[in-house]
Amino acid sequence: MAEYSFDNVNLLICDSNAYVRSALRAGLNGLGFRQVRDTGKYSEIVKAVEANSIDVLVCDESLPGGDVNELVRRIRNHEIGENPFIVAIFITDTPTQKMISRAIDSGADDILLKPISTKIIYGRVLHLISARKPFVVTSTYIGPDRHKKPREDNNIPLIDVPNPLRIKATGEESSERIQDEIDKFTINNLYNPRHCR
Repeated sequence: MAEYSFDNVNLLICDSNAYVRSALRAGLNGLGFRQVRDTGKYSEIVKAVEANSIDVLVCDESLPGGDVNELVRRIRNHEIGENPFIVAIFITDTPTQKMISRAIDSGADDILLKPISTKIIYGRVLHLISARKPFVVTSTYIGPDRHKKPREDNNIPLIDVPNPLRIKATGEESSERIQDEIDKFTINNLYNPRHCR
């Protein structure tokens, strides 16, 4: 396995249960994450996104105070914050078909079932460093490809977007260079009308 450093990865845990947040934060600290914050308030997530201080969002999909699905959709559409490529992992204890569909349609990277453990989150972070899905851009959706297998009749291009999580974990670039790459990519590629079908 590749060597990763999580010293500079900004991870935000969002859950209404303070005990869950505390346990996950302590466990992730023990695995090398030094920039872990937690909150039970939707408004704090919005502030963190606006401040461009999140690389990974681990959030209860039903967090009170706002619609997390809509927030992720706005992040992906570059309507809030400077980084539309935040890794978004939803956690839930009520995985109904409607909930799963809404989460997938928002542009979330993953959905995990509670009870959740540090080991499970760590495993998903490692997977998203090495094998994050390419993005799809249409007039109604921006986010990771929602299909498990490529469709032969699909004429919508898949786009390899910048992965700030991987860049930080591998030490490839400084924070300033990461933002430069994101800005250049979003202007030239992601929000170019030729990709929206």
